[in-house]
Amino acid sequence: NSPHIFRYFDRNSLLGSQYCSSLTEDPSGNLWMAVGNLGAARILRPSFTQFTEADGLETKMVRGLFEANDGHLFAVTGQRLTLNEFDGERFIRIEPRVPPSIRYFGWGEGSIALQDSRGEWWRATGDGLLRYPRVPHAADLAHTSPQPYGRRDGLPDVGITRVFTDRCRNIWVGTAAGVARWSASKRAFEDLTSELARVLEHAPIPHAFS
Repeated sequence: NSPHIFRYFDRNSLLGSQYCSSLTEDPSGNLWMAVGNLGAARILRPSFTQFTEADGLETKMVRGLFEANDGHLFAVTGQRLTLNEFDGERFIRIEPRVPPSIRYFGWGEGSIALQDSRGEWWRATGDGLLRYPRVPHAADLAHTSPQPYGRRDGLPDVGITRVFTDRCRNIWVGTAAGVARWSASKRAFEDLTSELARVLEHAPIPHAFS
């Protein structure tokens, strides 16, 4: 085995002196990072490429990165969690439709949006979780109404900080007050906060889900 497991970026480099909130890999094996308020960075061999508003990003405040089912990479940016789809050369901005009840988009960073195995789209906000149906193209989210979820649907809190999908197609949701799981088979949420507290032997810390 090669002893060179890690690549180190010292403080003199862009990546070595910035807060990185999200990391993902594209189909070509390149690593992508959300770099502070400087935009998205693509790490190639032997260096990296920086993407900003000049490359189509809505803003350099990149809060999350994820890969859709078709292999396209998305950057989540700004205060309203705008989706930015990478077409191989530059980003194309998409403003998904949101209900009038969503007024605060929260403070989560990293895994705050995803497309699940069914092709449905999920977005975290500070006023609940949004689920969009499968659409032919990501741009169609701009005129597609989502299903909002909150406490009455089984979430422990409306301040959503993280969303993940597991191998069983369930969606795990971290909130400011606990954790819940969307059952792919039941099509409903299960509040697992009390179960997690039992295992931890203390109440979950909100930042543990952020």
